[in-house]
Amino acid sequence: MNDDYRYTIKRFHRLNIIHRFHIHRIAENTGLYFGQPPILLFIAENDGCTQKELAEKLGVSTPSIATSVKRLERKGMIKKSEDEKDRRYCRLSTTETGSRLCQDYKRLCHDMEELMFQDFSKAECEQLSGYLERLTTNLSTQEILNKTNFAIIEEDKKIKSMRKEKEKYD
Repeated sequence: MNDDYRYTIKRFHRLNIIHRFHIHRIAENTGLYFGQPPILLFIAENDGCTQKELAEKLGVSTPSIATSVKRLERKGMIKKSEDEKDRRYCRLSTTETGSRLCQDYKRLCHDMEELMFQDFSKAECEQLSGYLERLTTNLSTQEILNKTNFAIIEEDKKIKSMRKEKEKYD
């Protein structure tokens, strides 16, 4: 392997570690455990969702979601309610506390992202995004995709969708 590639890959790994560290601290500062923000954010954005929908979207098992939901409910961040049409289903929604924590978490993440890209021009951000897209495409062979967790693919679709939505407002 070319040493230049190896150096670049190490920089990606280092950036990923530092980014995860900041996300972990943001979660702690808002009173959440590391894995809870995606759950709470999904519930906030999909009021009335079921645990099964939540598990499918996050690519995890329903029992693991049930445990997290119980913890969030005990902390007063979410509430369960019976489905009016089918009492077998529980609908999830955020409480006022949960909604406030979501807003705090989003604000802190936004601040971190602003810091991360503070010295980048819009053109540099677009160029970097293009490079990352090409790297992703280069690694997205069918063989690798068959072995990869499809949550990664879904996340990539979400990012592309968010990018298109952002372009509407730019």
